[in-house]
Amino acid sequence: MAKYNNIVTADTHTLTPLASGFGSISSIHISNNDSDSTDIDVFLDTGTNQYYFVKELNVPANTSLVLDDSIPF
Repeated sequence: MAKYNNIVTADTHTLTPLASGFGSISSIHISNNDSDSTDIDVFLDTGTNQYYFVKELNVPANTSLVLDDSIPF
């Protein structure tokens, strides 16, 4: 099932909550529609640790990034 989030602030946002058991995200599409570049992090937060898939990646203005390697959690 597709889930869409329109994120317009530099705050940390939860894309999907960590539930008991295991799961995966098949892909994440990140689009920077702004006129300035931005840095992004994509991580799994267990409440105790943060496990980064992408850390401080610069996404140029008007470009997008697709993570499509089935992110397990």
